[in-house]
Amino acid sequence: MTLSHTAPEIPYSQWERLAELASVQEGARVTADHFRDAYLEAVERPSDHPHRGLIVCAPSLQELPTGAFAGPLEVDVAGIASLVFEGTYVDGDDWYFDGEVKLKVVGLVVWTATVHLSLANPSLNFRARAGVVEADITVGLADSCLRASGRIGYWTSSGWKEAKFDEILQCFGSRTVRGIHLGAGAEVSEFADFTGTCGENQGATSATGLKVNQKVRVNGEADLSSCVVGNNEACVYGIQLSRISHPLYSYSISVDAQGPRNAFGSFYLAFKDQTGDVYHLRVFDSRRNTHSVMFNSSNAPLTEFKWSNKGIKNW
Repeated sequence: MTLSHTAPEIPYSQWERLAELASVQEGARVTADHFRDAYLEAVERPSDHPHRGLIVCAPSLQELPTGAFAGPLEVDVAGIASLVFEGTYVDGDDWYFDGEVKLKVVGLVVWTATVHLSLANPSLNFRARAGVVEADITVGLADSCLRASGRIGYWTSSGWKEAKFDEILQCFGSRTVRGIHLGAGAEVSEFADFTGTCGENQGATSATGLKVNQKVRVNGEADLSSCVVGNNEACVYGIQLSRISHPLYSYSISVDAQGPRNAFGSFYLAFKDQTGDVYHLRVFDSRRNTHSVMFNSSNAPLTEFKWSNKGIKNW
């Protein structure tokens, strides 16, 4: 499948091929019209994170195992394309990692490759091509940490765009990413109180902010699933801020949530800290799971968050 990087229009045959790939990978019928409509809607929206370009959606850092399993962990570009990594790590003198890397386009898998890393072969390079999206990927394991780097390019009506990524996805064994608890005497209450309007496409604010090791409570309720809601049963059950031990990041927002129950939908959240910086999360999995957004900040407490059925822009 080939596509000009400056093509003003994509032939319908390209959408048919992408729908065929997605149908095989997802094990469910995807039509060319649905694929095309979802993609064109996504590329018409400005990036939710124009300065960062990428986010990592991963299991909560508080939930990571001390042993072998990794993922699924997702590197996302503008809600259009993403790479999903998962597998099993076995420690020891003859360590190895067996897993998969998948390319998703508007939430649908269109390409999958097998990953086997070992002492003799600690990194692999892949090239994924899916017409409107292409990716060059390097996956490696060094110092007991799984790392992914490369580039993702994607077609828009104004031309070809590209984002680079270089992410430490997860560390294993003695370097497994774990939460750090506050020391003695640094007591904080369990909940931070936010007030806001419940329902779809709303937000909530807190005068004191969500501090490290606190959970969000909205309008006095710790279970957020009847308030922080989206379309097609999407909702958030809980939110917590943690300080973490990680080679690149200092903080993590853990979100217990589920995405919409349909093939193309996503549920979007954005969090603002006391510096005014905003951190984004896109939840696409309809199963309840814990996701996290890792970040750095000079003043980390979160003062406000929003949720929406569409990308949260220009906040």
